Amino acid sequence: ESSSNNKKNQVKLSVLQAVREQILVGGTNNEDASSLECASAAAECLALYLSGSSTSTVTLEDTKRQETTASWTMVLLGRLESCGNHLQQGLIDSNNNNNQNNNSIGKNKKKEKQWYALTAPCLHALCLLIETNPEALQQINASPEQKTLLVRVILGILTTIAYSSNSNSSNTAATSMEETTESTAEATPANNSNSKNNTIQFYQEKT
Repeated sequence: ESSSNNKKNQVKLSVLQAVREQILVGGTNNEDASSLECASAAAECLALYLSGSSTSTVTLEDTKRQETTASWTMVLLGRLESCGNHLQQGLIDSNNNNNQNNNSIGKNKKKEKQWYALTAPCLHALCLLIETNPEALQQINASPEQKTLLVRVILGILTTIAYSSNSNSSNTAATSMEETTESTAEATPANNSNSKNNTIQFYQEKT
């Protein structure tokens, strides 16, 4: 553990702050895929750093680091809020545009995956931060609005994920049903034709 903490202490606070800024500004342009990827990588770096953090503050340097990392709390929460908003808007657009061509559908799916790729490490880093840094939790508890924001963001993301999963399952089932209906429709004329020929033959024999 001491070896791990020594390695953590070798990371300069200025570097950590620069990584944090990348999360803050990354993906602000909805069409900039590379920006989203950079923000995702930055969030993964913070999560990796926090995964080895200790809740104890032994030295002044430890205290400074906890103060610095505590400032990431609202950054990560704000980024998660924007991720949730983009994912929810993507679902709305997908439901409202049933006549999209394959290229548009593929593009929207790719963008959705990129926002999910940013959401996951941000959520992981926030959970680690709250777990290892008491000051981070104090920032959230500082006002009822921030506590409400945390609950709303987390529930919003979980609801979006659940709805998206159910929607994908429904689309798969609908596609399967359409294929079955088409197969039945293709077979039905032949069956009707045979039935009609049999009926004609029956009446001809009778007459």
